[in-house]
Amino acid sequence: MTHAQQYIDTLLGHIPTWELKSIDNRNMLDEIKERLATCENLQIDLIALYRVKGLADFALSLLWIMEKAESNPSFYYDPSADEEKLVFSIFKKAAGEESASSLLDSFGSGAASEPAPEQGQQGSNPFAGFSFESSASPQKSDAIEQSTAGAVTPEQERSLADLLEKFLEAIQNAAEDRTVLMESVKTECRTFLALSSGTELHEFCRIILEFLDYVDTNQFIDDIRVMNIISNIQGPYLQWKDSAPENRAGILDPALEILRDFKSMFE
Repeated sequence: MTHAQQYIDTLLGHIPTWELKSIDNRNMLDEIKERLATCENLQIDLIALYRVKGLADFALSLLWIMEKAESNPSFYYDPSADEEKLVFSIFKKAAGEESASSLLDSFGSGAASEPAPEQGQQGSNPFAGFSFESSASPQKSDAIEQSTAGAVTPEQERSLADLLEKFLEAIQNAAEDRTVLMESVKTECRTFLALSSGTELHEFCRIILEFLDYVDTNQFIDDIRVMNIISNIQGPYLQWKDSAPENRAGILDPALEILRDFKSMFE
C-alpha cells in the first residue's frame, strides 16, 4: 500500500458511516474504501470512480487529497478533521442525504459528471448498478464500463470551465481558497489527460499543468501575469466548449499560443 493509499484508507476509516441513512450507501462506501486500499494504481481507480454517475465530486476530493499526500510525506497517516468532514459531506450530498455544503464551495470542485440525486431519495439506491469489480475481471459492471470508456464528457468540459472561472475570481480577489482552486484545476487537467490523448484538449491541459506547476514552484499565484494568462485562455476555451465537436478545430489555438510562451512573460 502506498503512502497516499494509506492516507486515504485512514481518512475513509474515520468517516462515521453509521450516520448514513441508507444501508446501500454504507455498503458502497465500504466497497470503495476496500477497492482503493487494494488497487494497483490509486490514480487510475480514482479516475474510474470520477466517471461513475453521481460520484465525480467525491472522487475529485480524493484525487486532491491523494496529491497532497504524495507531494508531502510529512502528512504521514493522520488526516485532518476538515478533510474528513469535507469528503463525508460530498459523499452524503452525492447520495442524496445532505444538501450542498459550504465546504464543497471552498473545495471549488463544481465537477459533477452527472447531477446528484434529488433530496428524498434515501429510500432507494442513487448509485444503482455501481460495482467496483476488479479491472482484470472479464465481467465488468455497467458503471465501471461507463467510467473507463470514451472521452471527456460535455459535463466534464463544463466543469473545467467553471473551475477556471472560479480560479480567476479567486486570484483577482486574493481569496483564501485560490491555492485550493489551483490544485483543483490541476487535478481536473490530469483527469482530462488520461481521457483525451492526441487532441487539442489534451495539449491545452498538458500546458496548463506545466504553467500552474511553474506558478506553484515559483510562488507566482498573486502575480498579475498569472491573472492575465488565465483571463486570456478562458475565452477561447469557453468558445471551444460551446462549439459543436465538428466545429472546434483551431478554436483553442490562441490559448495554446499564450500557454506555450508563458515562461517568456516571467523573464
